[in-house]
Order: sequence, then structure tokens, then C-alpha cells
Amino acid sequence: RDGAFRRKDTGDDINAAVTLLMDCSGSMYEHGKEKVAGAMVVALAMVLERMNVAVEVRGFTSDSRGRVADMIFKPFDMPVAQSRCGLSVLMQASNMENHDYVNVRTAADSLLKRSEAKRMLIVLSDGQPVAYGRELESFCRALHDRGELSLLGVGIKSNSVERYYPNNVVVWKLEELSTVVAERIARTLLGRGLKVTREAA
Repeated sequence: RDGAFRRKDTGDDINAAVTLLMDCSGSMYEHGKEKVAGAMVVALAMVLERMNVAVEVRGFTSDSRGRVADMIFKPFDMPVAQSRCGLSVLMQASNMENHDYVNVRTAADSLLKRSEAKRMLIVLSDGQPVAYGRELESFCRALHDRGELSLLGVGIKSNSVERYYPNNVVVWKLEELSTVVAERIARTLLGRGLKVTREAA
């Protein structure tokens, strides 16, 4: 929302890269989850870009034949302004099933190629993966233990992320989604939460 961020920090830019990976399975269409999460992802991409943070926006689902669909709505090397066409699809991309493991692995590989000091992968999901649950759990645990990037699983009206992501948060009220996710990003990249930022403004 315009005016939500009024404080401007001076000093060194944040040397960070963030990937926002959104569940685009059919169930995201229910209760307006897709529209709320999609709008939040676009807003966060815009804010992070203004902070000179490298941002990538991806989505995961499958096609009608059950084949994994890896969608890149905004690549790292393209500004938000030039990605408007892809990002506009984000709020209406819900399709079939969610193949979390394959897409999380692909997104992590893309992020690990970045040279930034801080790297963060945020996975937004509203349910259990359709397959490879054990592989997803093992992979997320390995990523977390190695510490090469910060991995956050965000459950949207579902606590399934608690099983797979060592670092997770569950949001039951859609109106709280943007605040919760922004808070976690602030703590990872800035070392402080939004409350501290507001008090210092």
C-alpha cells in the first residue's frame, strides 16, 4: 500500500537475493488465496527491488497431464517494471497439482548461483505436496543445516509446512499474510523486525 514504508535508511545497500516461490495449485483458487498471495508477492518484489535486493518470482503447479510446471514470473535479471506481464498472471495461475519438491529444488539451485551475501527462499504453500514428500523433507532439512541460504515455508491456511520446513510460519487469516511474511524478510535481511523499524521512523 502506498505510504506503508516511509522510513529511508542511508548507508550500504543490502547485499541480498530473495526468491519468492508461490504455490499455484488448484486449491489456491479457494477463498481468494491466490489473489491475496499473488498481490503480496508483487508488492514485496517492488519493495525489495527499491532496496536494491535481487528478486526472483516463481510459481509451481502441474499441467493437465500431471507434468511439473516451473513458472518464472520475474527472473533475477529483469526489473519489476519489465516483468508486469508475467507478474499479472500470478494472481490467476492456479491450475492442477503441486509438486513442491521438484520446484523447491529448482528454485534453490537458481538462488545458490547468486553471489549475494544473504540469500533467502520463501515458499508459499496451502497444502501437502502431491508426491515426493520424504524427498522434500530431507532436502529442506539439508538446506537448513548447511546454512547456504535462509529457507522459509509459509503455510496459507494450512500447517503442512511444519513437517517439511524447519523454519516455518502458518497464517490462518489472509489479511495477516503480508505482515507476517514482510516481518520474516525484515528480520532475515535487516536483522530487525518491522516494529523496530516503525518505532525508529
